[in-house]
Amino acid sequence: MPEKKSPTITLPKDEVIINALRRKLEEYESRFVSYLAPELQLDLIFKIRIIEELFENSTVNTWDFSREWEKAHPSLWDYKMFNNACGVIEDYIKTGGKNCRGGTGLPK
Repeated sequence: MPEKKSPTITLPKDEVIINALRRKLEEYESRFVSYLAPELQLDLIFKIRIIEELFENSTVNTWDFSREWEKAHPSLWDYKMFNNACGVIEDYIKTGGKNCRGGTGLPK
């Protein structure tokens, strides 16, 4: 049986999408409420960290990222929310958010 590879999210080369992701990161950061319990904002926190990681390293190995996050923040781990955040960011990159439901979408 072949070894499975981790899904990765890669920063696109398209400057329009890169700039839209920068604006989306700013939007996400503006939604974060410092006095609200982090576990109530996990989806938002994951989206912020995934985009930050993309800008820092151009790629996110989702398996490694999830293991590192869970190890560093065991009380702030939710597999479903992490997968949702990865799916949203990946869809923003690949389709501009055409497959995302709800939310404010990727800025134009």
